[in-house]
Amino acid sequence: MLNNILLGLLGFTGLLFFLIFLIIILASVCYLFTLQNTLKKISVENRKINPEKVWLLLIPIYNIYFNFIVVIRLSESLKSEFEKRKIDIGNSQPGYNIGIAHCCFLLLSLFSFINEVGIVANFFGTIFWVGYWISISRYSKLL
Repeated sequence: MLNNILLGLLGFTGLLFFLIFLIIILASVCYLFTLQNTLKKISVENRKINPEKVWLLLIPIYNIYFNFIVVIRLSESLKSEFEKRKIDIGNSQPGYNIGIAHCCFLLLSLFSFINEVGIVANFFGTIFWVGYWISISRYSKLL
């Protein structure tokens, strides 16, 4: 019944876009919980950013700038925590490179008015976003 009402109101294309939007929101919330929980595992003296601040990434436009801040400070926090715990991860900047790549493609996706650039930037931005998420999740498990 509800499906028929939604399908009638939105049409198939509208319903598809709505479902994609919900999936993106759900994935984003899970991603932010990963970042927040990772920061909570880091001792207060090694944190370069407050765990609750990651939720500022939900603010459109501002998130493009703030992504860079989160990547840099989370990397610094992880580095300090791993050094304190004497955990050798073989990387002096945990998550930094893939995180900055994600941020750069996110920034480049602003130029989506140039169709090819926007499509490529969004594609690679998504790949690097997932890669960064996996990377941070793995570092979090080491804490």
